[in-house]
Amino acid sequence: MAIVQRTRADIDLAKADWAGLAQVSDAQIGTAIDSDPDLAPLFSDEELARARRVLPPPLPDNVRAIR
Repeated sequence: MAIVQRTRADIDLAKADWAGLAQVSDAQIGTAIDSDPDLAPLFSDEELARARRVLPPPLPDNVRAIR
């Protein structure tokens, strides 16, 4: 399927089935998520425990002077 870019103005929210969306249960959403092959895998508790925050190194003070 081709990727289509749309602006907010292109999307007609009046066409959305809001009542049908309100009827969707959390279990149905979970089933849809589990069956999506393009979904990135969720992290396990062990993986989250091993995760660490990585920040970019601070820039030197003279960067503004160079630019």
